Amino acid sequence: MKAVTKHIWEVGSTWRSLFRKPLSVPGWQGIALVLACVLFSFSAVRTRLDDKRFEAFLETAGAPGASVAFVTTAADCLALMEDVNDLAGQLTVPTRIYVIEDGVSASDLDKLIAANNGATTMEPVPWRSVVPIGRMLHTPFAVAFREDGSVLFAESISGPNSLSVDSFQERMGAL
Repeated sequence: MKAVTKHIWEVGSTWRSLFRKPLSVPGWQGIALVLACVLFSFSAVRTRLDDKRFEAFLETAGAPGASVAFVTTAADCLALMEDVNDLAGQLTVPTRIYVIEDGVSASDLDKLIAANNGATTMEPVPWRSVVPIGRMLHTPFAVAFREDGSVLFAESISGPNSLSVDSFQERMGAL
């Protein structure tokens, strides 16, 4: 029993002695440590915000019911707009165009959205909202949603031939 008590006392005194002595860290190492912690925290918060933005994009783009969303940059939007409006007129599900607003002035984006004279709804979206899909696919890309709002498929649009009604209806199945 005395041996156990002695061992506990020795371990405790070792820990107490560690906390009595101030840490001897040079100033630049302390600053580097604090900076690393701040950057890590900032990155973790930014990742959580991006996840929430992506979830919000999926909720708004996929609701209500089955739909198709096209995500494009402002530069590609004018070339894509006419084909998407033709496709939207032939599909039986709602179609939206999301224009990535990053790098585009607000007035230019307003002009671009006002230039849409088709039945397709056009909305701006931040790049961070679509980046999980955008990392896998090149813009412009299409995302089709099921009735429950889950993603049916996502694919890059390689040209006007990929916007045929037959290919979309085939991919969407009975929707």
